[in-house]
Amino acid sequence: MCKLTPDLLGSAIASRVARIEGIDNIESSELPPVQEAIDLDTLANAVRHESVTVAFEYYGYQIVVSKEAIEVL
Repeated sequence: MCKLTPDLLGSAIASRVARIEGIDNIESSELPPVQEAIDLDTLANAVRHESVTVAFEYYGYQIVVSKEAIEVL
């Protein structure tokens, strides 16, 4: 994964959930902002470290973020 910025993480998480939900246009969707579920600055700072993985709930999905990947479960 490239440099982890708060905006990049928020966009990537929302895009993955939107794809699963069959949402084509994120801007006009009912998806809440990811920052309502987790502080994106804190998330970006935490997952910059190799050994850190963060899990949280967003839109009914378990989101797992590490330096290497974003998983939607």
